[in-house]
Amino acid sequence: MILLTTTQGNRYLLADDGRILDRSNGPAGWTYSQWRITGIKLRHHSRHLITLEDATNDGRFGHGIIRDYDHGTYRQWGNERVRSLRRVHGSYVIHNDGRVFTDAD
Repeated sequence: MILLTTTQGNRYLLADDGRILDRSNGPAGWTYSQWRITGIKLRHHSRHLITLEDATNDGRFGHGIIRDYDHGTYRQWGNERVRSLRRVHGSYVIHNDGRVFTDAD
């Protein structure tokens, strides 16, 4: 599983294939069956997409731009001036109260 932290501090728990399993800023118990994160871009108009696997293996993405797919549409979160991604973690800890944290927290 993968944990994404956005520049706004929101956290997204993903399956290894990018499917959204849970998020810190969403409704409790919601199912995100069609929504998945497809990768990370370094530049707004770049065609190069960093995979989630590469990002968790110490990929160099800086404050990247998240790319997703939902309801048949590819989307991009942010642009050159407003980046959307702060961190990608390949390991995580879920506390007994349901909060998701990494070892770095």
